[in-house]
Amino acid sequence: MFNFFALFFLIGVFSGLGCCDYIDNFEKQTEILWKEQSDTLMGEGKSKATLTLLQNGPLQRAVLFTLLDPQPDGAAFAGIRKNVKLDLTNVNKISMNIKSRGEYRGYEFCLRDRGLSGVRAPAYCQYFKGPEDFETVNFAIDEFKPHFEGQILTNYTALDKANVSQLSLLTYGGVRLPKHMQQSGVAAMEINWISIS
Repeated sequence: MFNFFALFFLIGVFSGLGCCDYIDNFEKQTEILWKEQSDTLMGEGKSKATLTLLQNGPLQRAVLFTLLDPQPDGAAFAGIRKNVKLDLTNVNKISMNIKSRGEYRGYEFCLRDRGLSGVRAPAYCQYFKGPEDFETVNFAIDEFKPHFEGQILTNYTALDKANVSQLSLLTYGGVRLPKHMQQSGVAAMEINWISIS
C-alpha cells in the first residue's frame, strides 16, 4: 500500500531545499529599492539610468534602461545601486536571470563592503555580456576583484564577504578599452530576479 505520510514528508523536505535566497524577485515585488548611479555624479557626465517595473497582467519584471553619452575620451557609466547588509561568507555565487538588447551589451556587476559607497570608493567587480535571450548569469563570489575607475587594483584588500554593504549594476563607455570596444547609445536589460546561493 502506498504510504501518503512518506510522500508528504518527502515533499516537505524537498520544498525546504530552496535553490536560493532572493535579493530581489522582480516577478513578485512591487517596490524598487535601487537608486541611480551614473556619471552625472562626476560633474561633466551626461549619461542616465533608471530601473522600473514592467507589469502586464501576470507578467512582471524589472527593466534597466541606460543611456551612455561618453566624453570625447570614451569615459561614461550609467547604472543603479542598492544599499544592503549581506553576509556572503557561506555563499558561492550571485545569480541574475536577465536578457539585454540595444546598442551595447557590456555590463559590470559590483559589490562594495564595510559601508563604503559612492564613485570614489573602490568596488569589487565582474564584467559580463548581457545575453540576448533570458539566461541565468552567475557571479562566483571568489571572482569579485577590486577595481577603481575601470582599472583592477593589484595591491588592495580582498572583499570582506561578511560585510557587503552595496550592490551595483552598471554599463560603461570603456575609456580604457580600444575604440572598437567602447560603448555608447541606448540599451535595456530585463531582470526577473537576483539571488544568492
